[in-house]
Amino acid sequence: MNEKFAEKIFNAVVKSHVNIYREMYVKKADLDATNDYWKNASSLFINMSEAEKEIFFNVLEQVTIDAISGVFGVLDDSSTLEGENINIDVTVDGEMNEMGLQDSFLLFVENYKKAVCQ
Repeated sequence: MNEKFAEKIFNAVVKSHVNIYREMYVKKADLDATNDYWKNASSLFINMSEAEKEIFFNVLEQVTIDAISGVFGVLDDSSTLEGENINIDVTVDGEMNEMGLQDSFLLFVENYKKAVCQ
């Protein structure tokens, strides 16, 4: 069950959010805002080569994967919150996680990346 959940999280969060950023940057939607963050981000992106832009999106993808992994680690109790001892029980479709959400997610990502690179 965790593998299917991991795939759904990957698609709904990782792929979806990277695609949103890709559209914003490539199509320059919302990049003409007066917000200093977007001005700086737009300037950085516009001055990148095509290869650097792909690296940029790969970095965004990896940061998102790492963030999800970190949250899953806390939920699985394989990672702790500083100064806290919180017991969290997570079920997926009513079933306890045998492998753990973090391990399942990272295994899915590893297999996905292997399949994409072939």
